[in-house]
Amino acid sequence: MVKTLRDHLVDCLEELEASQLKKFKRKLNEVDLEEGFDNIPRGQLENADPLDIADLLISFYREEYGSRITMNILESINEKKVAEKLKKALQGGSQTSTSSGASGQSQTSGASAGAGNAAGQHFVDKHRIALIKRVIMVDPILDVLRSEELLNDEKYDTVRSRPTPQEKMRKLYEYMRSWGLCEKDILFKALKDNDLPLIKDLGGV
Repeated sequence: MVKTLRDHLVDCLEELEASQLKKFKRKLNEVDLEEGFDNIPRGQLENADPLDIADLLISFYREEYGSRITMNILESINEKKVAEKLKKALQGGSQTSTSSGASGQSQTSGASAGAGNAAGQHFVDKHRIALIKRVIMVDPILDVLRSEELLNDEKYDTVRSRPTPQEKMRKLYEYMRSWGLCEKDILFKALKDNDLPLIKDLGGV
């Protein structure tokens, strides 16, 4: 039976020890949110188990945004393996419409094909405002850019030092001003690999 997003959320939250689940709930009550969303009240989270938390996430934030919030909080409480498991589970579930025989080739060419539009404007330029507001897990993207030598150590550390995801993305865009299409394609692929639901929502795949 195909698992729903709620099932994946529950599976990951159930992996947390009691102390870590408590941290998760505290962070969930305090996390900075996109405009138009409210934090889940502390009273509703206090005695919530993983099933309750998954329901609250979907109820308050819908599936796509709720999953991104969950991954961000897991990263922030040093549950990186659980965050990675959730990311892979969500990406796996989103690939059901892709035939296995063509998936490798289509994914390789998809980064460039999905990155532009008819007017020639690159995806990361067209959706600059949305990406600054909505990308939550910035550090894994920075790791890719550093490994590809698009950021040197100084720029990498400068972006990472910013206190919020929005400020990190805003600083990253400052450094992107001198980038060409190839560099932007690498960023697009890193965004897609780390936050496929968001890129889908913006029409990038």
